[in-house]
Order: sequence, then C-alpha cells, then structure tokens
Amino acid sequence: MDFISTVVTASATAVALLGLALTLFKTLLTTRLAASVKHEFDGKLANMQADLRKTEEQFKADLRGRDAQIDALQRGALSALASRQAAVDKRMLEAVDQLWASFNALAPARSAAHFMVSARISADKALKAAEADLKVRQLFADLVKVDTEAFRGLDAWRARPHVSVMAWALYRAYEGIVFMSVLQVKQIQAGLGQDFIDYSGIRKVAKVALPLQADFIDRAGADALPLLLEQLEHELLAEFSRMLHSSESDLKAVERARQILSAVDEAAQMPPAGGTAGGAAP
Repeated sequence: MDFISTVVTASATAVALLGLALTLFKTLLTTRLAASVKHEFDGKLANMQADLRKTEEQFKADLRGRDAQIDALQRGALSALASRQAAVDKRMLEAVDQLWASFNALAPARSAAHFMVSARISADKALKAAEADLKVRQLFADLVKVDTEAFRGLDAWRARPHVSVMAWALYRAYEGIVFMSVLQVKQIQAGLGQDFIDYSGIRKVAKVALPLQADFIDRAGADALPLLLEQLEHELLAEFSRMLHSSESDLKAVERARQILSAVDEAAQMPPAGGTAGGAAP
C-alpha cells in the first residue's frame, strides 16, 4: 500500500507540476506574443506619425507658397490698377485743359454772336438788306471783324475721349452757336442775300446740352441761340468741376479692386496642379 500511495502521490505531484509548467508556458507565450504585437504596432505607429509629420510639413509649405502667390497677385494687380487709375486721372486733367483752351480760343469769334444779339438783328433781314445795299455790307465789315484763321489751331477733338459726354455736348453746342454767328456775318458781308446755313443740327445739339431750354429753342429759332452762350459757359464750368471732384472714378476703382480680390480668393480655393487642395496627394 505504501508503494501504491507513493506512486499515486508522485503521479499527483507530476500532474500538478505539469499543470504549473503549462500555465507558466502559456503565460510566457502570451507575454511574448503581446510584446511582439506591441513592438510591431509601435513600429507601424512611428512610421505613421513620421508620414503624418512629413505630410503636415508639405501642407504647411504649400500654404506658405500659396500665401506668397496670393500676396503677389494682390500687390501686383492692385498696383497695376492704381497706376492705371492715376494715368486716367492725369489724362482727364489734360483733356479738361485742352477743352478749356479751345473754348477760350473761340473768344475772337464770340464778337459776331454778341453783335447779332446786342443789335437785335434778324439774319434773314440783314441778308436781304446787305444784298441790296453795299453800305450795309460795309457796315458789317467794319463792325464785326473775325479772323477765321484762329480756328485752325483748335484741337478740342483730342479731349473728347477723356471728358464726360455732357462736357463734350456743352462745348459742341457753344462752338456751334459761335460758328453759326460767324457764318451769318460772313454771308451778310458777302451780300449773298440767301442763308445757306442748316440750323437743324445746331438746334439739336443745343437742346441736348440744355434740355430745359428745348421749348425756348423751338419757339425762338436760330436767331435766339446766341442768348444761350453765357448759360452754356456756366454749365461747362460746372461740368468740369463735377468731373474733377466727383468720386465716381474712385468708386469704380474700389469696385474693380473688389473684383480683383474676389478673383484672387477664388484662385486660392483651386487645388494646385497635380494634387488636391492643401497639397495632399489624391
């Protein structure tokens, strides 16, 4: 019995030791597997973090490049716009000077218009009287002396593209009335006896320049047009003042700048060539 008890005891001990060994082996195997998995995970995590840092640096570099590009676009576009606006303003000032110089060059011819108005002479009656009487022709020759050669130097047309439509209309109306009066006097001095002037064009221009006087122009006829010269002069000066002090050009420049900046912002939203926005690979 002692032998059997000993064998049983030994067997139980061996089984217990085997169970303990298995348990230790399982624990060791689990620990090694966990360490291996952790090592592999840590390696992949480190690689992923390195890739993320690299992508982040590339993204930041792309942003810096895009910011520099946008800044260059803004400074270049707005600088060009400012230069262009300065050139336009300079040319407008020159145009105002040109038009006013041409206006003043008409001064010698205004004497004809002033004479016809102050003397209250009807062009038709004067033409008929001059045709029949040499003294009438001589009287007009003595009283009204106009050097038409002075008109050859007028260059108002150079100013036309750079002044307002109203300024040009006012000048043309003034010039037309003055020239009309000169032609009337020249016809009388020549004793033609017939009026060869077409007044429809100058009446139309005068009504465009002074719309409030349209009824007066239609009622009074061509002989009354010289009465409008002083008003045309005042209106022209007022129009020059409006052109030189108006903020319209400034508002247009601001709006143009807004459009440029809007276009730059839209360009900033577009992805760079060969990639998506931010420089990330597709």
